Amino acid sequence: MTTNITKAHLSRLAHRAEGLQKRMARFKEHAAKTTEKVVRTVEVGAMALGMGIVQGRSGSIEIMGVPAELGAGVALNLLGYFGVAGKHSDHLNNFGDGALAAYLTTVGKGVGAAMKAKQLPPAPQGQIQAPVKGSSDLSAAEIAAAVAASRG
Repeated sequence: MTTNITKAHLSRLAHRAEGLQKRMARFKEHAAKTTEKVVRTVEVGAMALGMGIVQGRSGSIEIMGVPAELGAGVALNLLGYFGVAGKHSDHLNNFGDGALAAYLTTVGKGVGAAMKAKQLPPAPQGQIQAPVKGSSDLSAAEIAAAVAASRG
């Protein structure tokens, strides 16, 4: 049995191969972008974790009055912005962002603790008289009296 391959068959095969190559190129591009995002997330997280471990073991470290994590974050970001590491400078920015994240988390914890400490205690619970049956509307005077009663 002989197989006849025509120009039309070859043209269709070439067209399909070209489409497959384009799809593979798009897939590789997508995979590269996804990998870049994963690497960025790991680097930021690893630096934040590392700075947290240092804070946990040593307490707050300051160099010339600047918290270590703030100094490291600013320095690494500046080095990355100026392209000191060439094509790998983005990694410096990622680690710098992790150090800044650790610093801002520490600042946020302090602000939250201060807010909690300044929080007023809950108002004492007083007895509020129930409205008279059949009356669903309260006058302004009744509302004021109920508020005054709840405050003691």
